[in-house]
Amino acid sequence: MARTVRDANLESRAARGRLKAKRKPHWRAIDRGLHLGYYKGARGGGWVARPYCGEGRYQEAALGTADDTLDADGLAVLNFSQAQAAAREWFQAEAKRAAGEALEDERFHGRGSS
Repeated sequence: MARTVRDANLESRAARGRLKAKRKPHWRAIDRGLHLGYYKGARGGGWVARPYCGEGRYQEAALGTADDTLDADGLAVLNFSQAQAAAREWFQAEAKRAAGEALEDERFHGRGSS
């Protein structure tokens, strides 16, 4: 199981409350090639995952609402630790999906091309 990353700016509601609202998320690397972002808007915050895709590109996915005003439920409202787990789960699912598509493509292109 992956270790939970610590970040004094993102771990608690109080710490996130001191961050400035901005258009881009506050990013934190949680694994090699995987970042967790906290977006702070005027009316609340949310969690975003972004894996590195290579050549300076990232793919982003919304994970859920931050527990800034509501208590975390582990599904739609996430605390920092739950957001990390959700980011890792999403990343693993995307990797499996991408590998499955590549295998399907390889099998498809290998048939009937004589």
